[in-house]
Amino acid sequence: MPRSKFIFEPYYYPFDPNFCVTIANFFTPEECQKIIALGEAQPLQDARVGDAKIDADSNNKEDKSFRKATISWIPQNAETDWMWTKLHNQIIESNHQNWGFDLKYMDEDAQYTVYNGDGGHYDYHMDNGQGQLSVRKISIVVNLNDPEEWTGGELQLYKDRSQRQGLGNLHLFPSYMLHRVTPVTDGIRRSLVLWSGGSFYK
Repeated sequence: MPRSKFIFEPYYYPFDPNFCVTIANFFTPEECQKIIALGEAQPLQDARVGDAKIDADSNNKEDKSFRKATISWIPQNAETDWMWTKLHNQIIESNHQNWGFDLKYMDEDAQYTVYNGDGGHYDYHMDNGQGQLSVRKISIVVNLNDPEEWTGGELQLYKDRSQRQGLGNLHLFPSYMLHRVTPVTDGIRRSLVLWSGGSFYK
């Protein structure tokens, strides 16, 4: 195909703008236990639709038919620096290999999420939204406990494409992709969720 004169550098195509990267055993079992302890040490609360660690407002409504989970927030500090550094380095590598997004920061705390076996779930949604959520570029999900410990609880990308679960598995995908966690029917599913941001889409 001839190269058009109406282009903007750099001139390349992403491998797949709707691709999910899964890295097995990214965190060791011992590291997963440390992250669980960090999450359990923070105040736990019912998850709300549109959650971000911002002041609660009328747009953050509890809707258990759409989302049912318990969450806490893990901050960036000296105690958690090892976790954030390991994640940061992998996000940079995966973004360079797959999407080429303009990433600038991770300025939201990490979300420790617990889905209980009484139907804990989160229906199809995107991680983009209004305000602080509008500049999310890459969503990151980590499985913190062994899938043998729960039934259901599949991480699925639209349409119902299940991602490979595993203790310590890391999943990275663009924040504009529809995804969900199917109902947990037995046991407890624990995960870590965070986002890497950049400038406005343009």
